[in-house]
Amino acid sequence: MATNVKKSAGTRLYIGGTGALISESSWVEVGEVVDFGEYGKAYNLIPYNSVADRKTYKFKGSYNEGALTLQLGQDVTDAGQDDLRDALETDYEYNFKIEFDDAAATSGSTGTIDTFKALVMSFVTQIGNVESITGASCQIEISGDVTRVEPVEA
Repeated sequence: MATNVKKSAGTRLYIGGTGALISESSWVEVGEVVDFGEYGKAYNLIPYNSVADRKTYKFKGSYNEGALTLQLGQDVTDAGQDDLRDALETDYEYNFKIEFDDAAATSGSTGTIDTFKALVMSFVTQIGNVESITGASCQIEISGDVTRVEPVEA
């Protein structure tokens, strides 16, 4: 049986500036990401109950692209983690890019890329116990639409 699922290993997160997402060129990789969490469009439900027929009608309301709840191995020398901490101290939306490791093995091929605007809402240190790596969790609330660029095979 063949499958088209992709592995998560090799996926990378980048933070950019606060300018136009389409023209972002100063991407900085966020190092030591252990877990990305999940994100994606989810609609709110609008229920409507008619007294006459007792039926519940359902409609789509507003939507939310979600949030990344990152788990990190904390590295105080990592430029990307430093940019996350800096972004936490502002009210600005920052540019983010996720590159999946699903490019074809041929030269010039590119993998799937998601880009979006987001607000960095928290960056919290996790010390743990004697058998732990000092970590961090970072909440990134997606504030714009997620744009996906599909892989290109050269």
